[in-house]
Amino acid sequence: MKKSISAFLACAVMALSLAGCGEGGTPVPSSGNGPDGELPNTSGTATSVTWWMDPLNLSSSVLSGFDESLGWQKYEENLGVDIVWQQPASGQSAEQFNLIIASPDMPDIMYYSWLNAYPGGPDAAIADGKIVALNDYIEEYAPNFTAYLEAHPDVAKEIMTDSGNIYCFPGYIYLYEPGQRCVAEHYRA
Repeated sequence: MKKSISAFLACAVMALSLAGCGEGGTPVPSSGNGPDGELPNTSGTATSVTWWMDPLNLSSSVLSGFDESLGWQKYEENLGVDIVWQQPASGQSAEQFNLIIASPDMPDIMYYSWLNAYPGGPDAAIADGKIVALNDYIEEYAPNFTAYLEAHPDVAKEIMTDSGNIYCFPGYIYLYEPGQRCVAEHYRA
């Protein structure tokens, strides 16, 4: 259950980040499933998830942690989920990553390079039960992203292993559509 909640949260964060891009890079209103287009509140399905992320990904030198970010606070409010942040000490992410994957008690979501950091890569991490393949979750909970991946196989290739497992969400999506200026959509999941 917690894995599906974590996968849903990751899909929802990704959907929130992509929701504001329309033609020509002009923001468009969100088209969530709730009344007035907002995202549905998932409170009651999970009270919290743990999210491990290197503090180098914190976009402000003023904030001491992700829990102080107004953007992340809004994600939590919209999703009805409390994110319990786990941050390695600055400069200790590689060591902390290795300690975490050696432990049976892993966080629900990890933002790290599974491609390079895990021995054998993401397929080995999936086989070892350290991460889950996101294919079915994305298809079920993010049908628009599924359609995007089908239309942009270059993006799908970057988040998919050679055996076809989707193991992460892309960090950046660059939109180069005819008649559209270059727009970089960035989200952390």
